[in-house]
Amino acid sequence: MDGAYTIRWGRLAAKPGYRYIDTDPDNPFWLIHTDRDRDGFYFSLEMYTTGYGEKWTGETGRVAIACSEAPPGPESTGVCPHLDPDGRGPEADVVGFGGTGSINIRRLDDGGFDITIKKLSLPFGVTVTPFRLRGTAPKRPNG
Repeated sequence: MDGAYTIRWGRLAAKPGYRYIDTDPDNPFWLIHTDRDRDGFYFSLEMYTTGYGEKWTGETGRVAIACSEAPPGPESTGVCPHLDPDGRGPEADVVGFGGTGSINIRRLDDGGFDITIKKLSLPFGVTVTPFRLRGTAPKRPNG
């Protein structure tokens, strides 16, 4: 699975998934991801404020990509990327544990997100070229 990948976020077949998941108050996180079936590959950025790292606390600005399994190491930020280049195909998901790089968060709130992946290196010699992730949150039903 060695190789370099380019993700053209603005040309996805499906609107990216985006939400704040707070079902576990001890380990809340933001999740941004492609659609595995419609886009033919899967990229996700899971951003934890606890559990997989506590160096990132939800603020905007430049943040290191550093994700380690629980219990997290002292340098783990909780910013965890995942890449599955062939979606549901036979290639395995390249989990972000051990991934390195950085992101620049311009916006991350209930209304949407604007994040640039500045650099991303994943295990097994996989690199992802820089790209920008932008989108709006799905409309919530009234109630």
